[in-house]
Amino acid sequence: ICPSKKLSQYFRVQSNLSEIKKLISAHNVHTVIIEDQALGKKSGSTKILGEQQGVIKFALWEMGVAVAGVSITEWKLYFCGTGAASKELIRATCLDLGYEFGTQDECDALGIYAWAMAQDVLPVL
Repeated sequence: ICPSKKLSQYFRVQSNLSEIKKLISAHNVHTVIIEDQALGKKSGSTKILGEQQGVIKFALWEMGVAVAGVSITEWKLYFCGTGAASKELIRATCLDLGYEFGTQDECDALGIYAWAMAQDVLPVL
């Protein structure tokens, strides 16, 4: 989900929620895995992303969708063998596994998905 970067903070959340609701409805989703925020970072965007994540988690809860979180280090360690995996290593791992992706965000999502499937976090479809 990539809303226009020109949207203000609240319109971005609204746009994200609308797309999330469409996806959940279209695919009968029961569980969502969200990458936890890197709390050690000190930037304005970290605070905004954390707030938006809270709104999204609450909306998912209202929809009856289970939410699980995974740290950046944990999924990278599982997927690439190192918790400090670079973007290049993540892309290389996706390619080695035959995953198709268009953006780095999609590549990261594939790594998180692989981690979740190994943890039995997602329901078997």
